[in-house]
This record gives sequence, structure tokens and C-alpha cells, in this order.
Amino acid sequence: DAMRDFLDHHVGGPGKAWTFLQGLAPLLLLLLCACTAADSGVVRIQGFLYSTPEPGEDASLVVNGAEALAWDDEGVELADSTRPFTDYPSYHRFSNLARRQPVHLVFEPPDADFVPTVVTGRSDLQDLSVDDGVFHIHPRATLDGWIVDWDPFADVPALDPERAGGGVVVGRVADAGTHLGLRIVVSDSEGRAWDAAYTDADGAPSNGTGLSEHGGFWVCCAAEGPIDVVLLGEDSLAGPSFVSRAVEDGVTSLPVVDLFL
Repeated sequence: DAMRDFLDHHVGGPGKAWTFLQGLAPLLLLLLCACTAADSGVVRIQGFLYSTPEPGEDASLVVNGAEALAWDDEGVELADSTRPFTDYPSYHRFSNLARRQPVHLVFEPPDADFVPTVVTGRSDLQDLSVDDGVFHIHPRATLDGWIVDWDPFADVPALDPERAGGGVVVGRVADAGTHLGLRIVVSDSEGRAWDAAYTDADGAPSNGTGLSEHGGFWVCCAAEGPIDVVLLGEDSLAGPSFVSRAVEDGVTSLPVVDLFL
């Protein structure tokens, strides 16, 4: 009603625009019903790929040209990522995922400056655009620096892209203050299991035998395929296992893990 004079002036003579819009109403209702009925129950995850989980507002940290694939908990391929916008080659989209689907996104490097990186998460009830840094792929220099830092505290072999050896798992447990001293154990697709090594409250490598207030942990080197991350107390299970994925000569990156979800 408020725009009737405006529409009469720009669309047609008096009353014509109003009649036209009234005639559209049944069609719009039909289209709305058809769209609702055609809902397939699938969603997509999309966002920019960065070289760090914490890019801030630095747009120069986007990574162009990487390929990616989504896997489920059992190691079944779910979807390839697409890059839907030619002007934004760092933008990835994973489509046709089930709602609330656990997904393990493996980003393959565009060149030798990066290593394959796994990001574990879950689809939503509707299309989800992830926060900056959720999609990330680690530079090889970052991985090499970790291994140098960790070497005095754990038996960490250097990763060699020319030789099979597995991949590094790096993570931090949410609400770590409530889990002080509990242990992280990671088992891989070959049936091997390792106690994690830990970081202290400052994020530095630690000689501790359990989680600190920082909640950081790492494991090297898990065979490629699904992995289980388990939180243990005094040799007993302290919560459900957390499923992720390991990649050869790469990083499973778990910046914040809630093992109880």
C-alpha cells in the first residue's frame, strides 16, 4: 500500500501495477511450496583457505590453488571442494553433505611451500560459511619448526615427502583446566597407538605426562587414514573418542578439540 503510487508511476497506469502484483501472489506461493518440498536435506560448507588458523584480518594469508577432499569417519570420500568464484581462487565449497555430518577436510598443497593439512569438523543444519582460519593449510616451514622444537622432548622423526612415515597430529583440548593431568592417546589405521606429548601453559613443549592448562598435544607419526583420539584417566577412558584423519607427510590440525562432543 505504501508504494502503490510509486509502482503505478513506474510500472504502469493507475491500478495496473497493483493488479500485476496481486496476480503474482499465487505463483509465489506455489514456488515457495515447491522449494520446500524439494529440500534434499543436504548442506554445504564454504569459506576462504588461509595459511594459519588465526589469520586475523590479513587477507595476504589466503592460499590459492589448493585442492581439497572431504572424508567421513570411516574413510569414505564425501565430496571434492569446488572453487566457485574465479576472482577468489582461495574460496572452497564442499557441497551435498548430510546435515550434522562429521567431515575431515584434506587440503592438498598447491606447491612445495605447504604440506597436506586435515581440518576436522561437522556440517550444520543449513549452509555454513566458516570463520576465517577454519579452512587452513600449514606451511612446510611451520611443520619443520615444530619438529625442531619438539625433538628434545619426544622421539620425533623428520617427515620426508619421499618416504612413507605418516603424519603429525597437533591439537589443543577445550576447557583443558578441567582435564589437568589426563592423557591423550592416538591410534591409527594400522592399529598402532601412541601417548601424546604435551605443551605447557605458555604453549612451549613440556616434559609433562598429561594435559596442562594450555591443553596442547602432538603425536608423530600416524599412518594415513582414520585416527581415534582418546582421553584417558588412570588407564581408564575419561570420555568418548574423537575421530579425525591423518595424512602422509602432513598435519592433522585440531586447534580446539572438545573431546566430549
